[in-house]
Amino acid sequence: MAGHRSRSASGGRFRLLGAVTALLFGALWGPSTGAFATDPTGVAGPSVGQQATPGPTKPGYSRLIENTAVLQPGLAAGSGRRTVFVQLATTGAAAVSSAVLAKGQGAAAARRAVAVQRVTTKALSSEISGIARRIDPGAVSIFEVSNAVPGVGLIADPAALRALAGLRVVLKISEIVPKTPANAGAAQLTRVLQTWTDLGVTGRGERIGLIDTGIDYTHADFGGPGTTAAYQSARATDAGPWTPTARVVGGTDFAGDDYDAAATTSTGAVDPGYQPVPHPDSNPLDCNGHGTHVAGTVAGAGVDSGGRTFAGDYSKLTGAELYGMDIGPGMAPQASLYALKVFGCSGATDLVIPALDRALDPNGDGDFTDHLDVVDLSLTNAVGAADDPETTVLDTIAQYGVVPVVAAGNGGDQTDAAGSLAGSVRSLAVASSVDAYQQLDGLYAALPGQAVQTVAGQMSTAYPWAVSADVSGQVVSLSPADADGCTALSAADAARAVGRIVWLSWDDDDSTRACGSAPPGGNLQAAGALGVLLTRGTPVFAGPIIGNPALPVLQLTPTATALLAPGVDHGLQVNMSGGLAAEKPEVDNSITDLIETSSARGTHGSTGPVKPDVSAPGDTISSARMGSGNGSALRSGTSMAAAEIAGVAALVHQSHPWWTPEQVKAALVNTAGHDLYTGQDRSGAAIGPNRAGSGRVDAAAAVGTQLLAYSSSTPGAVSVTFGVVPADVRQASVVVTSAVVVQNTGASSSDVTLSYQSVVDQPGVAYTVSPATMTLTAGASALATVSMTVTPAALRHTLDPGTPAQQTNPLTGLDEAR
Repeated sequence: MAGHRSRSASGGRFRLLGAVTALLFGALWGPSTGAFATDPTGVAGPSVGQQATPGPTKPGYSRLIENTAVLQPGLAAGSGRRTVFVQLATTGAAAVSSAVLAKGQGAAAARRAVAVQRVTTKALSSEISGIARRIDPGAVSIFEVSNAVPGVGLIADPAALRALAGLRVVLKISEIVPKTPANAGAAQLTRVLQTWTDLGVTGRGERIGLIDTGIDYTHADFGGPGTTAAYQSARATDAGPWTPTARVVGGTDFAGDDYDAAATTSTGAVDPGYQPVPHPDSNPLDCNGHGTHVAGTVAGAGVDSGGRTFAGDYSKLTGAELYGMDIGPGMAPQASLYALKVFGCSGATDLVIPALDRALDPNGDGDFTDHLDVVDLSLTNAVGAADDPETTVLDTIAQYGVVPVVAAGNGGDQTDAAGSLAGSVRSLAVASSVDAYQQLDGLYAALPGQAVQTVAGQMSTAYPWAVSADVSGQVVSLSPADADGCTALSAADAARAVGRIVWLSWDDDDSTRACGSAPPGGNLQAAGALGVLLTRGTPVFAGPIIGNPALPVLQLTPTATALLAPGVDHGLQVNMSGGLAAEKPEVDNSITDLIETSSARGTHGSTGPVKPDVSAPGDTISSARMGSGNGSALRSGTSMAAAEIAGVAALVHQSHPWWTPEQVKAALVNTAGHDLYTGQDRSGAAIGPNRAGSGRVDAAAAVGTQLLAYSSSTPGAVSVTFGVVPADVRQASVVVTSAVVVQNTGASSSDVTLSYQSVVDQPGVAYTVSPATMTLTAGASALATVSMTVTPAALRHTLDPGTPAQQTNPLTGLDEAR
């Protein structure tokens, strides 16, 4: 299934090329009658004799038969252009290669077949784009892919899409929803440090792709020069070729710096930077910061207390030495990184598909044995859709040996809030938990009559703290009507804000808060304020603060809020300094294994599998800061949690290089035995799998396990999902079953005890597992059965512990009772 590396004799080139040419023009112009596949290996699709008579070499639109079944609902109507993925009814190059190798025809024959298939796909994609432009002259092709799921990304109007849907070679047309970018303490809590010291597993030899904003490979965390001058020099020659480094060994820019696929901002306003057509250059250098931070968490080398790249022995590191470093190492500090840049310097992206396609063949030579081992997608979209085209590609690359790790998203405890990428069956979707160690940002504060002290908080992400001068001023509050800053200030409050730092009240409840952090930043900047301080009452930051690019915004911890509140309007002076970024460490063991407030709940189950799969610390994670040379930054969210899981997945794969992505995923999910809780000090109720997955990751256990369990009924899912089960109230009971593979990958026999442990009880539903025990010899597998018994008359609507009863439906935007 994954990682074929066999090589044997070559096959015939000309026979393959002739077959593909005949198929190409026979398929393109015929009416759509269902799926159709071109395949030079002969393993899929009809023969040439089954083709419709070849049509004209130019489109005859009268012959196009509309087939709206291949059009995603909603794309056929309206007048505005949409960004879509046109999936072609032809075989991916990776499948072609696997088929040739399986026949024993050898690597050279496989590469020739791949080359032919790529020519076929490119020709089809060009024809598709040409048809779209003839109908809609403004239509634009934004990418073409051939390795995993062949197709073309288009921006076109509904008329063009309807015409394309009538072509026999078009399998499906799906809208691309723009995606947005969604260590030391975590390394100990998740027992990554133990995998380095006890097992010597550090990710050496693993290849990890970062589908993100690029990587600042000049940073010391990646073995770069570690100076701001080095970054500025690389930035000045961004359009020119770049030289891969010892740690960032490869990369591709799919976007260009000015690319932004978001037509509107998060507030619904027109995005002035909207530029949906990519203009990539040859350099995947980060100009946003998100990708650099993620890369450091995945596989940064670490930066010692002197600001230098850590050059010591990871197997001899102690916890105290980790805490003493400026930046702790990433989860897999000796892995190789690939920067797959799909974002511009800001905004959203529609370019995930070509980056996933590249992960199967990073050097483009047609040999898929060098595919990446893991890809991290620390990005999401606001509303998940089960039929997003990226999910098909994610599931496909997993079948060819790539472990896809995806952030669950930061939509909070709202049903269906998780992003669509996290809904892929084979992906490893990650929720965000909290650990005790918090490397927070600082703020200089002087209460009346007291000495200056440093208090803790988190800096906004939109403001360029690293290159901005300190901002000092007196702190004042506003009238109750403007206390949250969500609307334009009254004349009196605007006058009060001029030249001062304004104290705003932050509502910690996502369901009742009037706005995010961006509107207050904009309103206070317009009023002439110097800066903004946001309060906080909960023990954990709900997520990152975006703020305003022209105004410093900092959110205080509850302790700092309580300390400074008496001085507001009474002479409190503060200094907002970028030099205090990640300079205020705090340890609070009581918050360990809480779930991060913003971590998204998965779907309700009728449209996809149970997600997320697993949790990892993602709150106030300190990692590399772009452009700083050797500095760090704090970020929170499932992006950071996914980065940790990507690194741990590489450690598991290094220890078991013959395992498939499904087995790597199973090891992580099976061993994540640390529950998350609703209360501090691990009190209250355990949080259910639809929010926290199987629990918080345990790297040492995942690397060390030899026993795996994963779904047989739904390949790649690992978890058992029953979906929607019809249960008529007139029936006494309904029983459904699902099969689970239990596999002993070790060298000795293992006795296994099977049972079901409830985390969230559902009235009227009971689960059992059989058999209760089994003995597996070395390398053996057996099937277990999970049975769900439903008693329809006893069913009741219930909420998971901690879930708000009133929620905003992310699909409709309406408030609904749950």
